[in-house]
Amino acid sequence: MSPADRYVAWVVGRLSLLVLLGLLLLSATWRLVEEGPQIGWLVALLLEFLLLPATFHEYTPLIALCGVMLGLAALAQHNELIALRASGYSPLRITAVALLPGLLLSAVAVALSFEAVPWSLRQDAATGGAAPVAKSQLWRTADGHYLHIGALSADARQLRGFTFYQIGADHRLQTLRQAERGHWTEDGWQLPGLREQQVVRAVDGEAQLRERMLSSSEETSLPAPHSLLVAALPPAQMPLLVRWREAQALNRRFSQGGARHWLSCWRSLLTPLTTVAWVVLVAGLLFGAQRQINLALRAGGGILIGILCGYVQTLTGTASVALGFSPLIGVVAVPSLCLAAGLWLLGRRV
Repeated sequence: MSPADRYVAWVVGRLSLLVLLGLLLLSATWRLVEEGPQIGWLVALLLEFLLLPATFHEYTPLIALCGVMLGLAALAQHNELIALRASGYSPLRITAVALLPGLLLSAVAVALSFEAVPWSLRQDAATGGAAPVAKSQLWRTADGHYLHIGALSADARQLRGFTFYQIGADHRLQTLRQAERGHWTEDGWQLPGLREQQVVRAVDGEAQLRERMLSSSEETSLPAPHSLLVAALPPAQMPLLVRWREAQALNRRFSQGGARHWLSCWRSLLTPLTTVAWVVLVAGLLFGAQRQINLALRAGGGILIGILCGYVQTLTGTASVALGFSPLIGVVAVPSLCLAAGLWLLGRRV
């Protein structure tokens, strides 16, 4: 890298760090104002500290975008951008150099998504006794039956609201088992107050219920805590490699069963692509029409366009799960279009 390249990278990197610090302070302030009176100021501050990896991962493309826009604006304000152009630097090269700090931040974000981000989300969800999984979770077991757990502790060794549905070959309910709570021991799951209701159908089709109490260890459909936790956790709270393996397992068992997990994996792994696409598109807009529009308006408008592209990318990813097409397409489509448009705009200014 030439001295000019290092200078541009330094200016953009310094401003990117300032943007990062500002976003973290803003997020902490919002957490303190929203939850401080209910859970205490120190607890709210601790929760925000635990969420630092997740916050950084979520805002990495926006941090890189704001850093590049503010850096280029600062260079233009001191006529340094004009000096770079006069010395032979094309808009494409300036953008490529300005992207280096953003790519470094993206690489850190991908590394954090393996363990640190899922850990921080689980700790935040489990603080104060809350379950790390949402209530009313329903899963289909390997034999085609269904399992419902109202809430699960952070280590998956305590549960509340257990219900097991056994479905017959005629797709009708045969057996219903319920317990209000359960805990894991060396001998397996213990479910005090476990009761079973069997649906008995007469020849004329009329159904009757037969209820009986079962011993607390008679239920065998519950998996071990680790397997239950993996099945129960939202994809974002799983380590990236576990998320990947779970997506493959779900796809083998059910068609498109791992779509949510694939979507979460691709969003984490393709953070650098999203960062590059946003920056290149907005840089192409920034270098165009330099005399017709004020620089501050171009920079502010560029950041808004980047945020809009992020929302559209989120919508296409969610649509991939709802409509059944590949989550990879849902994640890649919008950044690819933004990258192509940005390169075309920068190419026109060479």
